[in-house]
Amino acid sequence: MQKGAEIQYRQTVQQALEAASGSVQDLQETLMAQMKILAGKMQFEQAQLIKDQLQALLKLRGNVFRWTQRLKTLRILHICRGPRIRTADNLRKKHPSFCAYLISSDEIHKLPNFSFSSIGRLPDFLSHPPAACRMRSKSAAEHLSLLSLYLYKSKPPGLWLDLHNLPEPDEQILSDAVREGFRDNESAEDE
Repeated sequence: MQKGAEIQYRQTVQQALEAASGSVQDLQETLMAQMKILAGKMQFEQAQLIKDQLQALLKLRGNVFRWTQRLKTLRILHICRGPRIRTADNLRKKHPSFCAYLISSDEIHKLPNFSFSSIGRLPDFLSHPPAACRMRSKSAAEHLSLLSLYLYKSKPPGLWLDLHNLPEPDEQILSDAVREGFRDNESAEDE
């Protein structure tokens, strides 16, 4: 392999790793600048190659690759419907409740159930998940296989929030996400 070709190959591999790590926007900006420089120098063939790379990167922004990132940064909050319960706010009527799971690349924490009125406790559980509710798979491969079974469905059940992009969600962000994701439950609560 020629020295120039080897350098180009290593640079391409490094860019692919960066894109897979989630920094697609930065890589797109870099490639766009390189493409403009090459076009300005009348090196249209090289500029076209970079344009092709940019088009391939656009695919990474699609739904298929939405969970692609480094495993050590994988942190997902999954919320699903729970049983209808009576709350301290209104003991006469049952209200929707929700189950929450904090998922990383190696384990799952079952968080305490909550209702619309008690969602304010959820941020505390995210920063300090209860150790007693830790669930582990037999192997990392089994864990990631089961997780990907849900993550990559076209319409996974419940609400899936990427906490890597939202490291410390507050009560308002979580409340808005749950209300948006479970609108039918909110209207049932107001009946």
